[in-house]
Amino acid sequence: MDVFNKIINSWKNKRRESHEKNIGRRAELMFQVTEYNHELWFTHNGMLFCPCKMISGEPTDVLSELRALYYARNI
Repeated sequence: MDVFNKIINSWKNKRRESHEKNIGRRAELMFQVTEYNHELWFTHNGMLFCPCKMISGEPTDVLSELRALYYARNI
């Protein structure tokens, strides 16, 4: 029975790790910065939603925070 539990726990750990990696990849693809009409814009799933100039701070910092929030909500 102990061997069976080890197999189950190993499988659960691999699934959890895989899920976490997938969420991270999805966050990176989902939130991006792109150029439109000579301005940088934040995008969500390829759709423009906010020009970077409206946000104080570095766009890369905001982008990292958006991704981290998505990751935290979906883990």
